[in-house]
Amino acid sequence: MMRSMYSGVSGMKNFQTAMDTIGNNIANVNTVGFKSSVVNFEDILNQTIQGASAPNNNRGGTNPKQVGLGVSVASISVKQSQGNLQNTGKITDMAIQGNGFFVLGQGNNQYYTRAGNFDVDATGNLVNEGNGLKVQGWTADIKGNVDANTTSGAIQLPMGKTIAPIATSKIEYQDNLNAYSNGKLSYGTSISLTDANQKPITLTVELTPVKDAFNTYNYSVLPANGMGDITSGSATGTISLDQFGVVKSVSPGGRLTVTPTGGSPIVVQLPQANQTNGGFFNVNPVGESQTLPLTGFKGAGTYGPMNVLDQDGNNVTLTYTVSSTGGNSYKWAVMADGGTVTSGSIGTFDWTAGTGVTNVSEGSTILQSNAGNTIHIQPPADGGAPAFNVVENAPIVADWGGIGAGNKTLTFTDASVPPITVSVPVEITGPDGASGTTYTYTVKEPLTNGKLISGATGQFDWDGTKVTNSLGKKIVIQSTNGLEVDITPPINGDATGNAIFRQVPAKPVLASFVAPPETVTSTKVYDSLGVPHTITTKVHRTGTNQWGWKTTEDSGLPVTNGIGTLTFDTKTGYVTNSPGGPLVFTPVGADPVNITPDFSKATQGFTSDVTNDDNGWPLSTFEGPIQDGYPLGILTGYNIDSTGRVVGVFSNGMNQDLAQVAVATFTNPGGLMREGDTMFKESSNSGAAEVGQAGVGSRGTIAAGSQEMSNVDLSQEFTEMIITERGFQANSKIISTSDEMLQTLVDLKR
Repeated sequence: MMRSMYSGVSGMKNFQTAMDTIGNNIANVNTVGFKSSVVNFEDILNQTIQGASAPNNNRGGTNPKQVGLGVSVASISVKQSQGNLQNTGKITDMAIQGNGFFVLGQGNNQYYTRAGNFDVDATGNLVNEGNGLKVQGWTADIKGNVDANTTSGAIQLPMGKTIAPIATSKIEYQDNLNAYSNGKLSYGTSISLTDANQKPITLTVELTPVKDAFNTYNYSVLPANGMGDITSGSATGTISLDQFGVVKSVSPGGRLTVTPTGGSPIVVQLPQANQTNGGFFNVNPVGESQTLPLTGFKGAGTYGPMNVLDQDGNNVTLTYTVSSTGGNSYKWAVMADGGTVTSGSIGTFDWTAGTGVTNVSEGSTILQSNAGNTIHIQPPADGGAPAFNVVENAPIVADWGGIGAGNKTLTFTDASVPPITVSVPVEITGPDGASGTTYTYTVKEPLTNGKLISGATGQFDWDGTKVTNSLGKKIVIQSTNGLEVDITPPINGDATGNAIFRQVPAKPVLASFVAPPETVTSTKVYDSLGVPHTITTKVHRTGTNQWGWKTTEDSGLPVTNGIGTLTFDTKTGYVTNSPGGPLVFTPVGADPVNITPDFSKATQGFTSDVTNDDNGWPLSTFEGPIQDGYPLGILTGYNIDSTGRVVGVFSNGMNQDLAQVAVATFTNPGGLMREGDTMFKESSNSGAAEVGQAGVGSRGTIAAGSQEMSNVDLSQEFTEMIITERGFQANSKIISTSDEMLQTLVDLKR
């Protein structure tokens, strides 16, 4: 009878333990990181009344007869199931999703918790805000390197930390250069000309781009119907320009001669190699002046042959010789293969690369062609490159019916399209028709459709046969279109009384070149002191699958190796060549900056959806280069990622690792000992802590700005409470019933 009472007592006692556990679970329903427990029961050793017997030949076996002695607690297990996450918005709050525990340290003692309610103390330590224990992990070195293979320790965040500036060492260009970027020629479709006798003719000019060829055009120069004919030369051909509009090649090139119906020939100079933008077609009535530069002048030597035409269109081949007379002084001479040098074949000038031509001797060379026509060759002009103006004895601009005093008007057209007529009043004073008398001329203002630039006055002698002692300089007139026209005064040796002034031929600008737009991209780079410098890279197409680039530093510091060429593969669209050496510039007070340009991610291709600029050019998307330098930075905040990395955010826009939060796992987490403050301690049955980085191996990941709620299930706990209560009540009935039975037994004796 006593056994049943003791069984009831053990039941009540252990159900009370279960109730205590349930009460603790419910009490911690809102405790961060709390893990609920569950009580498991087992029976106590049974008293054996009779043991079991084995069966034999005559009788079967019997089971043992045992009476239980009550119940005991087999275990109180901790439920390690995941609790729900609650967002707190506090960056130092952390929760583990998955297996593992945060590690807290106090001296040599280490504790483990799922409660990630952390904060930073006054010295930058990351601590449990409830008890001040320090969160364990690894603090980064000065360069932001974290070694998680070493022993973990207290995490101390370096509040107010700075990171030293790093000079840029590499810049990476990317995106696309539009393969259809070409130059454009805009031109007048026609131009009106007059020959030496004022016979008109209109030339029609066409320039047609050649498909798939960079800056290449087919041209044609043809007279309008019924106005004249091409009498020599080719009126059609091909012209190729570089990216700047300079003529690279012309085929067939040369000159062509067009003759108005019933008029005299007009020479049209076709485009020439190395000719710059503007004036692709120089139109000269036969015999007017031409400028023949000494191309590639480098000092003493022979230059030529160069071709000019006399007034009848006959070709004269000239050769110039230049010899040194000491220092920067030179002597020049001209020789004609198709004519005879009659006078003044030698002149002198000084020349330096910085200032050009100076100290030019006066006078001119007079040549006579085989056809009997005279050609005047004037020396170079001061301040320019070595060049000689060949002034052929040619068309009359002003025919006054004889030299004499009075007011005259010179009328001419400029080179614009369409041309503008300019009238220049000139007053000549001197005895009318008096042989051997000096005449003076003066340009009178105002002009019609123009203004006087220079050469307002001059004088010459006229003996009735030829002009001598001409002291006039060129009369320079600027039309209202802004184009300048030169008029030469009487030239020594002129042998006509009807022609005094000659218009130096204009150069009609039939075509003007608009280069394809440069693709410009700029970025900040940094020197060793962290000082920013803006470098600008301009890229322009220079040929088929070829682009030129130039990098400059915006403050004007010279950049070594700042110019290069990019060649693109026709199939892949990627760069096939190396850009060359590093970009180098030296800021004041800092180390030289060496930057390696990387164009490996840049492509050349046609982009159909690309935006056009105001001129209709397809824009490239070549922009936003990436560089690896940065200035001095001050820590302004930090973030924590899923692996537990504490990443500092600095004022210079850089991020750098500050620390790594440790996570520990155990072979048997249920074997951990509770230590209060929602902490556990390692026990002999939990296994040793395996400390490492979150998200690696079986360790869970970290959710920053969140906390793990308790995993207590109230519905489960209330159900267990009812069951426990009923169990407790039932065990109490065992005691009361056993007591009544004992009382009945006692009552047998009266």
